[in-house]
Parts: sequence; structure tokens; C-alpha cells
Amino acid sequence: MQSLFHSNPFISSNYQISLKHKHFTQLTINPCLGVRPPNIPKCKKRENVTGQNPRNTTGFRPEKNMAIIAENKKAGYNYDILEKFEVGLELNGQEVKSLRVRGVSLQGNYVMIKRKKSEKPEVFWVGANIAPYQPLNMGENYVPQRDRKLLLHKSEIDYLVGKIKEKGLTLVPLLVYTKKHKLKMLIGLAKGKKSFDKRESIKKRETQRKINTELKTRG
Repeated sequence: MQSLFHSNPFISSNYQISLKHKHFTQLTINPCLGVRPPNIPKCKKRENVTGQNPRNTTGFRPEKNMAIIAENKKAGYNYDILEKFEVGLELNGQEVKSLRVRGVSLQGNYVMIKRKKSEKPEVFWVGANIAPYQPLNMGENYVPQRDRKLLLHKSEIDYLVGKIKEKGLTLVPLLVYTKKHKLKMLIGLAKGKKSFDKRESIKKRETQRKINTELKTRG
């Protein structure tokens, strides 16, 4: 019996030690080691942090179990982000699966508030091209570049409507990500930068990069 366990690569060394002490009845199964003596603690499960990007340009730090699907990398260069809002996405099944697998580009996308006569204002994600998850089974009604509704509270929409009326303010998509198995978007209330402001942003970024490089060389 002892040689049988020694030949099994999935049996831990702790089990082999316990064989010498004949503690056969006190052993328990451990999914990480195969077999575990009772006094050895179980190993902890690894947290799913796939897709995290703590240095994204929007300054938004992902939480645990959050996967970044798409990022608007030029948002911080073209706009001053004044406020940020986390919103839900109204999508169909093909779009949800496609975003999780293939992602999407936020380049050229924007957020628009639409209001029809005698109806409440709604917020839409405009300009996104989400390819079908299964092109052969996408159906006749699937439109890759359709406007997709964003889910916000009524108070948030009313607040944004008032802010958009101010000169030079707009809404920009910043991130698309998963949070607790749900797709979310981070949008920003932003003000467009002028050419001078963009040059200043480049100077600050280059200066900070030199400082970081100098600190690494000294460390």
C-alpha cells in the first residue's frame, strides 16, 4: 500500500509522512494538495483578477473580481473628466457574450441624452460596433452599430441633463467592465481640452515618467 501512494504524483509529501505514523483514519481530502493531514490548514482559493489594469488612463481603480473589457485611452488626453458615473447596459444575449469574449473598441464612441416629445430623457451609448457572437445565428434583427440604452437612476439623468446644458460639457464612455458577473460602463462628464491644455498634459506626463524612471534607478 505504501509503495502505491509513493508512485502517485498527486499525493502530497505530508500524506507520505503520515503513513509512517499510521494516521490513516485522520486524513482528509484537500483540493489543492490531494490529501491533507488534519493539522495542516487548507490553501486559500485564488481571487479572479483577470483583466485588471490598475494603470488605466481614466484614473479608475478596478475592484476585486473586476475585469476590464474596453478602455478609452484617449479620454484623459482629449478631455478633463469632471465627474464619473457607473451605469448599467441594456444588451441582448449575443452582445453580452460578444463583449465578454471579443471586447469592443471605445474609439469614436460617445454618450448621448435623447428625449422624444412627451417622454422622459434616456441615455444611450452611441457609435459602438459589437460584432455578433455567432454570425451564422445572429438573426435578421441584429444590428452591430445600434444605439444601446444605458441604465441610470432618474435623479442621475436629471442631473446630467442640467449639466449638459452648460457650455462645453459632454458625456464620454471611459470603461466597459464586468462587476459581480454583470456588465457595467463608466461614463465621464467631461470638458474638451484645447490645444494648449493637451500640450500641458503631455509635458506633465513626460515629467512624471522621468521622475518615476529616476526613482527606479535610485531604488
